[in-house]
Amino acid sequence: MAQLAANRPVPNTLAQRLDLAGGVVLDMVMTASTTIYEGALVGYVPGTGTIHPLVNADCFAGIALEGKVSNATAGSTKCNVYACGYFQHAITSLAVTDVGKVCFCVSGTSDSSIDVASTTLPAIGRVASFVSTGIGIIHMKDCGQRAGSSDAATLRYVAVEN
Repeated sequence: MAQLAANRPVPNTLAQRLDLAGGVVLDMVMTASTTIYEGALVGYVPGTGTIHPLVNADCFAGIALEGKVSNATAGSTKCNVYACGYFQHAITSLAVTDVGKVCFCVSGTSDSSIDVASTTLPAIGRVASFVSTGIGIIHMKDCGQRAGSSDAATLRYVAVEN
């Protein structure tokens, strides 16, 4: 999975209204000699307790709120990470029927592309709301939380028709 090569605006995480987006900002320790760009999806490495740009074997940790370059000393550099909340993002081929499905980070992209079709890539959360074709609101999973199956929408509420 190619990583971001420059800072980019944080992808509509409601950064200016974090209190209303249901998330928290965590000061997480970076892997030594690593570059994380603002707006990148980041992964947690349980064996080291550090974060770096998300790759296929990682557990999703959140979205980097700042660009940082860590030094060669393990555990000495920290990065602010938005975790556990809601954010708006492009989701490949998203349809209104995908609300409730698990979202995954797409391998081999440099822009943290997200889809609902994979079952092997890092799960980042569930589609909470359909905005328009290909655009949705994602509720991030907690760091380390299992996301469940992606083959069916699993809603936490029942829609009531008026």
